[in-house]
Amino acid sequence: MVVRIDDILDNPFRLLGLGVGASSREVTRASDELCTRLRIRTSSDVPDLLSWVEPLKVTEESATQSRHTLQDAHQRAVHEFFWFWFRYPNSDEVRAALLDGDPNKAAGILCAEMEMGDAESATNAAHDLGLVRLIAAGVSEELDTIRDDSARALGLLLSAVRELGKGDSVSRPICEKTLGVVVERVRDFVDSGKLDSACSLYNVLLDCPYDDDLRAAACRLPFRAYFESVISRCDEIVNALDVDKDNSAAGARLRAISDGFERDVLSQIDRITDLCEFYVEDIEPVCDAIIDCGHPLSVRLHNELDDSKWAYEILHKIELLPASEWKIQSMQEDIRVVRKHALIQDAIELEGASDWSGAAKKYREALTRCDADDTQPLAGMLAHCEMMARLGCRVKPVESNPSLETWNGLGCKFYGCTNQADDGSYVTTHWLVVLFLPIIALSRYLVRPSPSGGWYMLGKLPLLRWQKYYSIAAVLAIVIAFVAIGISSDSGSGAPHTTYSQSSGSDSTVDQSNSSGDNKEEAASADAGAADYTPVEDHSAEIGSLRNSMKDADQQLASWKDQLATWSSEMDQVDSSIESLKSEKESIEQASARGDTIDEQRYDSLIEQANSSIRSYNALKDQHNALVKRYNRLVKNRNAKLERLKALEEENQ
Repeated sequence: MVVRIDDILDNPFRLLGLGVGASSREVTRASDELCTRLRIRTSSDVPDLLSWVEPLKVTEESATQSRHTLQDAHQRAVHEFFWFWFRYPNSDEVRAALLDGDPNKAAGILCAEMEMGDAESATNAAHDLGLVRLIAAGVSEELDTIRDDSARALGLLLSAVRELGKGDSVSRPICEKTLGVVVERVRDFVDSGKLDSACSLYNVLLDCPYDDDLRAAACRLPFRAYFESVISRCDEIVNALDVDKDNSAAGARLRAISDGFERDVLSQIDRITDLCEFYVEDIEPVCDAIIDCGHPLSVRLHNELDDSKWAYEILHKIELLPASEWKIQSMQEDIRVVRKHALIQDAIELEGASDWSGAAKKYREALTRCDADDTQPLAGMLAHCEMMARLGCRVKPVESNPSLETWNGLGCKFYGCTNQADDGSYVTTHWLVVLFLPIIALSRYLVRPSPSGGWYMLGKLPLLRWQKYYSIAAVLAIVIAFVAIGISSDSGSGAPHTTYSQSSGSDSTVDQSNSSGDNKEEAASADAGAADYTPVEDHSAEIGSLRNSMKDADQQLASWKDQLATWSSEMDQVDSSIESLKSEKESIEQASARGDTIDEQRYDSLIEQANSSIRSYNALKDQHNALVKRYNRLVKNRNAKLERLKALEEENQ
């Protein structure tokens, strides 16, 4: 869509085909001739410098009106400013380029004239260049082109206004109309729903080199429709909340309403806040409407859906709006209550993730927002989390409850009470008892007494060192005691008895002595033979095993050596890549320090690539170092086997 630039496209000088230096007589003659040609239905035959924007449309009425306008000195001064001056050496070339419909060529000639011409010619060329840029901004559809051309056109034309040195009655309307072209584009983006583009172009107006009052007046109008749309959406949400109050399906509907509020209203808060500089009168009603919508919505989310975190996020965002002071004050109590419950929800989630320090921090903050009646239960939760944080990661979940039964003094019991917290929880030890005396420590537990008797099992901890030593000593003492009792019973039973058969005394005695002599001689002979015999061991099997093992080790070492060489080469390549990226990054930083324009996207990409390369390098380095350690251990083991092999071969020889 082409936005009409009335003061340029319908400029009287354009309609009559005249330059800004035309005299009053020339204006009258041109108007009369044009009206005569139009009456006899012939072509107006007026050279058009803006044919590349839209065709020239002239009527008898517009021709007559143009003559009357240019005869008024005040109006003529304004229209002269919004037409080409052609007061520089290369004006004919610029005129020809515009007649040919090539504004880019004309802009190039004007830029050269500004750089090479004298001061007066440069000022005139700057005015015409600003006019070309302003027309381009008014007809382009690309945001970047509109933004860049608008910024440059405003700078050139408003500088030209100051150079004219005319009174405020002339310069102010000129400035208003110049700003008006950009304002029309902002309005165009707002009407088409392109608010990001509208705000981007709005920033050009904020940088406009003119007084704030004029700039604010020019900027205010385009965003009023945007503000009204936000207020209308808030009213729709409030009406939907009223309908859903007594609805049985209110939960699902309430969630859908909150999603719509986030999408259509909360997403606009940052943009609305950015516009506060020039829209104080218009923004306060918008902020009040957002609070009137978001406050009851957050309260219902907290009360009906128990979603305190999302409710607080809404309240926190709308609390920062520049709304009426009394509306902000009316939310403070609800903010305190919702924030407290949101902190408790966060703490419970952190407890589930075993982040006890984080949970304790949340409970402490929640305590600062509590009434006196609510502090006791939260204080107990805080004490429990602080104790769990002190115990650290040693606490593990209890998979099954321990046995606490005894029979005649033999069984298992809890003994001990340490690390007691304000909520009544403490650490105790599960013992194997004999005659109710603790003998073996089985495990430690974090427990809290139950009002009805027994304990709540909160966690399981490892045994302390002294408890392990005590249990080992108790087991050894029991074993030694049983062994001692067994030895004592064996010694009390005496030597084994030999039973003899009755016979006539002398025969029996002779036989026994002979038998004893024979046995002694056999024993002496066996002892002599044993003293003369020296065994010789054969190590062939061990030698063969050692040789095979060394052969396998040599093959493994060769394979690892090749792998280490490959990784070293890859590390060198990655290191070279890192140095190249670092060099390019430093060159961009030097260009930025000089004030040159840099490619920020390329700079961010370089940093990301460098970080990725460094991670790859560190991973390769870790693999390389780990394999080097394994390589050295295998070399040491191989050398030990080699020494053993040499010793065995010498022993066999």
